[in-house]
Amino acid sequence: VIVEPTSPKDSLAVAFEKTPCFGRCPVFKIKVYESGFAVYEGLNFAEKMGLYSYHFSQNDLEKIYKMAEEIDYFNLESEYNDPRVSDLPSTVSKISLNEKTHRVVARMGTPQSLKDFHENLGIMLNEREWKPYSLR
Repeated sequence: VIVEPTSPKDSLAVAFEKTPCFGRCPVFKIKVYESGFAVYEGLNFAEKMGLYSYHFSQNDLEKIYKMAEEIDYFNLESEYNDPRVSDLPSTVSKISLNEKTHRVVARMGTPQSLKDFHENLGIMLNEREWKPYSLR
């Protein structure tokens, strides 16, 4: 189920997801829109399963943008991977800022700065009081 923001002018600002592995890796997606409205979708082995929502402050978004700028996010490769290895989850991030959008899939051979960014972004996005979200 894909949940879109209530306002059509509310563009996606930050997306973060963890993909499956052959084991019990948590699988979830988080989308944060420019207004701060956010949706968390726990898909498999996630701490929270199902749909949740939260509202991030503009200050939170600015912190994310600053973290991205510090690692030169928009100039990173689009993918860090080794297709010969099949049992690793990917971390996928997407940042949109000032008419620029960049998406990075990090699975293997990921630079340490990107690993750190993804870890900090995951903590910043996950450690919130997400509320159950209903489509009704």
